[in-house]
Amino acid sequence: MRLQGAQSCIAAAELAQRVEARLGRVIFVSAADATIFVDGTVERAQDNFFVVRLQLSDQQGRLLGERVLEFEGADCREIDEAVVLVIAVTLFPENGLSGAAIPMEPELASRLAALFDGESTDPDPNALPKASPPVVEQSDAGESSKPKESDQANEDNARQPWVAMFAGLGAGLGVTPRVGAEAHLAGTLWLTPEMALELTVNRYWSQTLPIAGGRLRFGLFGGGAVLCPWRLFVPDAQLCLGGELAWLHVTSDKFPRPGTDTRDLLLNAQVAAVYRKKIAGPLALRLAAVAEVPLIQRGYEVEASNGLPKLAFRTSPLMGKVEFGLGAAF
Repeated sequence: MRLQGAQSCIAAAELAQRVEARLGRVIFVSAADATIFVDGTVERAQDNFFVVRLQLSDQQGRLLGERVLEFEGADCREIDEAVVLVIAVTLFPENGLSGAAIPMEPELASRLAALFDGESTDPDPNALPKASPPVVEQSDAGESSKPKESDQANEDNARQPWVAMFAGLGAGLGVTPRVGAEAHLAGTLWLTPEMALELTVNRYWSQTLPIAGGRLRFGLFGGGAVLCPWRLFVPDAQLCLGGELAWLHVTSDKFPRPGTDTRDLLLNAQVAAVYRKKIAGPLALRLAAVAEVPLIQRGYEVEASNGLPKLAFRTSPLMGKVEFGLGAAF
């Protein structure tokens, strides 16, 4: 799969053809008949730097082996032969070049060797068919045909976005007396293909807490910023660290003494797992699970009927929220 900045790199069909030409036999079958899958991505990390990630997996999607290759150069096609070699020696682990293959468990290497038992694993290079250049279909007018719309859509969805905006709803626990519903806006800026900066603004619906013959009303408005430098085991998911600044608005009424109206500052440290995925065109999905630790904790007391103070609510020492949103990524 060709990601951001790698549209000129070798296509999957041509790569498979060149691997088979190097090995001198047909080795790739349909997904329904396959037992081992080879998946790969290539992306431009810098102006003259490409990163190739190759993975082996089984029919259940379990990761069996992975190798990351890094190349310097402005022309992506210069890395074709190296990628062909790695895949070829991975599928033929006994051909004397196993050190260049994707690392794997010995059991998997034995399975691959069994697939080609009795066949030459180091064929004579002079006897192998040459890899033919990619076939370009011609239209009736003699011009190159355009990519199929479905292929173009898949490539657009796989392309690394650089900015995204989301709007959504969520639920939080620990910052108000009960589970609170919130609405939020989130903006994401990718600083690099692996690192994103995310800014959020959220507002909680007000809650009323009856206590000691009166009632307290809670409302919350705030914003946060997190930096997401780590990839999680789920594709398109990142681990983020940051903080949130919020204002907790508390009003009281129906108490013996006049009601209060306070706006207290909250400062929270955050750890978040954020999943962002392009669905179709620019349309994108965002899911987030956030754990928060308050650096400033607040408590609220009321006067009971006996005239003594009574604790009504204290923000939790560990808070959390989940969010769901839709938006656009470009």
